Amino acid sequence: MKSILTLFFLFVSFFAGAQTFRAAPIVGFNMAQLDGDNLAGYHKMGFHGGAKVFARLNKNFSLGFEMLYSEKGSRRNRRIYFQGEDFEVKLTYVEIPLLIHYMDRNGMAFGTGFSYNALLDTAGFTYGPNNPLNEPVEFKPWDITWIADLLYLINDHYGINIRYSYSLLPIGSYEYSEFRNGRVSNNLLTFRFLYLF
Repeated sequence: MKSILTLFFLFVSFFAGAQTFRAAPIVGFNMAQLDGDNLAGYHKMGFHGGAKVFARLNKNFSLGFEMLYSEKGSRRNRRIYFQGEDFEVKLTYVEIPLLIHYMDRNGMAFGTGFSYNALLDTAGFTYGPNNPLNEPVEFKPWDITWIADLLYLINDHYGINIRYSYSLLPIGSYEYSEFRNGRVSNNLLTFRFLYLF
């Protein structure tokens, strides 16, 4: 955790030296699934929030650095699948994304980048023959994701944001995964609200 905080303050110091930079608190939610748990659909909802710093590079491009708390995982509701019992996996991460953004004249910003994610906690496991994960999965303590990001600035201060992210490397392995080599991956959509100072 100490290395994560050090990295955060290094980037903030760099951005503070840029000609133009802005900070924004973020609040939103994830719609998540785990690829490899033999379920489908973004049925796991989790909290997503933190802070972002933008550093303007030129008229159209900027760098974005974030520090986030993010709940991911997987969920099955028996009312949807009509079998078995309710099932949920909750994975809690600290995320540190770094993105480059292209801003057009209409207030739309298109971004892409990568995020290092440190696993804080796992919870909500129910194993057994009636659940998709009938054996424990050992999750890695970290995850690296690719991000595609779309931000719309309503005005000079308020913005709404849609984000897709996916694990570049497996976050764990499961013998009965439908993916190659038993791969298990985070797969999520994120909906966020920003206020820019």
